[in-house]
Amino acid sequence: MSDRKVPKRCLVIDASIARAAGGHRSVHPLGARCREFLLRVRGICHRMIWGEILKGEWQLHQSVFSQTWLTSMRSLGKLTVIDDKPDDFLSETIRRSTSDENVVAAILKDAHLLAGAMRSDRRIASLDDRMRNHIARNLSPHESIMNLVWIDPTDDSEAAIGWLESGAPDDEPRKLRNCGRN
Repeated sequence: MSDRKVPKRCLVIDASIARAAGGHRSVHPLGARCREFLLRVRGICHRMIWGEILKGEWQLHQSVFSQTWLTSMRSLGKLTVIDDKPDDFLSETIRRSTSDENVVAAILKDAHLLAGAMRSDRRIASLDDRMRNHIARNLSPHESIMNLVWIDPTDDSEAAIGWLESGAPDDEPRKLRNCGRN
């Protein structure tokens, strides 16, 4: 391992990861990948945003492993309290993004992920590829949203652990503007 300093980032970690993360004995690929992702976030000294909406979702959906991990993050001072409530501009932008009311409702439900990322280091980790595609398709004119990085730690092609280890860079292929491109 090199002596170079790895940049530490503040990540929005969706409750979908908290729900899926399996314990140390879990061998299911989904649970194991989410667990490893969370362990590497903590081990590399990245931080996690902690807003009221995200907190509520984590409390509702977290696995036993995720609860223990979150407690350790709190005790290590690696939770960054932030307002994750979407502001009026973001909410209105989403409402005007499409005439499909179901898509608008879905994006508004997860708008706290966007708000939290926009108020921190602009990085989201989530298993919700459907939401990522909704956002990329419908909010593409909004550069501040399209510049957000979105990673799915269970997708091998996204190499999430390597991404974390290299300082969670905002590489172009991971940005929402490039969602669905090879």
